[in-house]
Amino acid sequence: MDYVKHDFFAVLSLLEYTLVTIKQHLPHITETYLRSDNAGCYHCGQIWLSIPSLSERTGITVKHYDYNEAQSGKSYCDAKIAHMRSKMRIFSSEGHNICTATQIKEAIDSGAGVKGTCIAVVDVDVTKQEVTKHSWKGVSFISNIEFTSTGIKTWRAYGIGKGCFKDKERLQYFYFSNLL
Repeated sequence: MDYVKHDFFAVLSLLEYTLVTIKQHLPHITETYLRSDNAGCYHCGQIWLSIPSLSERTGITVKHYDYNEAQSGKSYCDAKIAHMRSKMRIFSSEGHNICTATQIKEAIDSGAGVKGTCIAVVDVDVTKQEVTKHSWKGVSFISNIEFTSTGIKTWRAYGIGKGCFKDKERLQYFYFSNLL
C-alpha cells in the first residue's frame, strides 16, 4: 500500500485480502463479524454497500459490522501495534530505512515477527473501485449493521428498538458508481 490514500477503498482492499487469506488457510470458515473504531475510512456507507459483493467474492459472509467508541475495546490490537512499533524502532536504529509498506513489513517480520499476526503488503487497485459516493443519510449515527440475504439492518445502539431495515432494492438508490 505504498503511497495509497487511506480511504474506504483501501480499507475494503485490505479486508478483501484478509478474508481471502483466511479462506485459503481455514476453508471451513464461512462467516465473520467485524468490529472497528469510528474513523471515517471505516465508518462509511461505501463500505456497507460493498460488503455483500465482498462476501460473495471471498466466500466468507460478513454478518455484522459493529463500531466501538474511540479507544474502547481495542486493547488487544493496541498491544499488538505497540509491539510492531517497537520492532520498527529497533529495525530503524539498526540502520534500515522504513519508507515503504514493504520496508514496514520487513521491520515487523524481522527476528521472530509478532506472535498472533500475519503481516502483508496489499495492492490497492483503484481501477477496480466501483462505488465512489452514496446518498445514505445519517451514516454517522449508525453504530451496528447486520447484513442479511435480503438487505441491511442498522441500529444506533445494538438491540435497542427494531433497527432500520433497507432491502436490496432500496439499497440500489444509494449508489453513485464509476460505472454509470
